[in-house]
Amino acid sequence: MAAAPRVYFVIGPAGSGRTGVARLIAELSGAAYLDKDTACTRLAETLLELAGTDRNERDLNPYYQSVVMDLEYATVLDLAADNLRVGRPVVLDAPLGRYFQQADYCAEVTYRHHWPSEANECQWADGRRLVFDNPADAVTADAVARARAELDPPGP
Repeated sequence: MAAAPRVYFVIGPAGSGRTGVARLIAELSGAAYLDKDTACTRLAETLLELAGTDRNERDLNPYYQSVVMDLEYATVLDLAADNLRVGRPVVLDAPLGRYFQQADYCAEVTYRHHWPSEANECQWADGRRLVFDNPADAVTADAVARARAELDPPGP
């Protein structure tokens, strides 16, 4: 029986190297690479314009914060679900840090977006996470491969 597809949440603030790490994980694992900005920016900008707000302002825009942002994340998480249901692992490149402050976030995502439950054995609180100190010269493919091996150590 094939292993359930894995979801890699790559989180971090803008400029932290999140995208480079996420792309390396996708490349090395064969996972679908889903970038929230690529998937949602055009639609978000249009919604902001239609609401009469600045299409480029996110952090200080109450309409973005209360309406658009959650739609962006819901969209990316639904795209992840589509991939998981066909057996493809997923790398999510999005600044999801604020959501992970909720202890049951992974369980909520699995339920709300109809992810296959075996695909999301999320143990965020128990430390199933990789932390990269992303230096100026960026994280290397070797570093990502070694870190991934920690998640899936070789069997007996």
